[in-house]
Amino acid sequence: MQNRIQQIEFVQEQNGTNAANTNDPTGGGQHRTGLDPGDWIALDRRYYLGNMDKKIQFRYAGGSATNPAGSDRMAVEIHSGSQTGPIITTVTLKSTGTNNNTWSTQEFDLDFAGSQRLFLVFRSVTGGPATGMGNINWVGFSGTGWGVPAGP
Repeated sequence: MQNRIQQIEFVQEQNGTNAANTNDPTGGGQHRTGLDPGDWIALDRRYYLGNMDKKIQFRYAGGSATNPAGSDRMAVEIHSGSQTGPIITTVTLKSTGTNNNTWSTQEFDLDFAGSQRLFLVFRSVTGGPATGMGNINWVGFSGTGWGVPAGP
């Protein structure tokens, strides 16, 4: 059965990020921090969107006094196969408040064919910070996924 949530602090492949203790009430114990342009994280398995909602969710915290809640904070390129592989889509995470300790779950459309290994590459956006773009606790997918059909 496909995992629906990948705790980002436990990824096996990444570049430029750090694990830190989290204050996120949704748990996990830690999150990834130190997100700068060009840093990347590889999700630990391949993903297949059959019977899924074709959405991706980020549990994200990032903001500052100059980047108020709801404003563009950073972009995440979702690549297939490697951090330099084809870009499936790019999403823009919104500021969650005045610091990097206010968490929100932000959801975006995601669609691709077949089973893919996903890499998240972080980029700056106009009006957002040049470094220290926030924290990510987990990435999630929603839908029934593969399973045993319900009885009559």
